[in-house]
Amino acid sequence: MSLKQQRISLQRDFERINKQGKNISSPFFNLKYLKNELKIIRFALVISKKISKKAVERNNLRRKIRPQLQIMIKNKELEPGFDLVFYLKGPVLRATKDSREKTIRYLLHQAKIIKQ
Repeated sequence: MSLKQQRISLQRDFERINKQGKNISSPFFNLKYLKNELKIIRFALVISKKISKKAVERNNLRRKIRPQLQIMIKNKELEPGFDLVFYLKGPVLRATKDSREKTIRYLLHQAKIIKQ
């Protein structure tokens, strides 16, 4: 599955997820998720300018987190057919890779998206 297929990019998809989706929070992320009609998992990472004014820092953070999600998808650890939007919070800038991954797994477990 290509990276483009895994991305949520259309504004109407974001609006649908924000209106109809469920929300789970942690110190590093807010996760909004919604069942989709597709047989694939799609995700997006949203980082506000409030987190960091510098685009370089925001992009680096995306580059660090995206592969963690892609590995989970590739290893079929997640239930198919969900749209996931991760809204990043300020403390995630200082978090370690392990703590970010544990938090992502915790959120996905709470949402019952991660396979047992």
